[in-house]
Amino acid sequence: MYQEQGNLNKAKDLFEEALKIKERTVGKESESYAITLNNLGGVYLNQGDFKWNNGVIKEAKEDWKKAKE
Repeated sequence: MYQEQGNLNKAKDLFEEALKIKERTVGKESESYAITLNNLGGVYLNQGDFKWNNGVIKEAKEDWKKAKE
């Protein structure tokens, strides 16, 4: 919602907090974690931070593959 409204900093903060919670509760190899990580990467992409985004997308892809195993 915040991302769609253009409030990228708020969206980034919430996705980062969600990642911390998901890492503790469902683990980094869960589908839910990978989706949230991908969404966070989208925020960074919209902010023009392509270097960080590329790393996040790669991590999300790896986590997604592990979650599907």
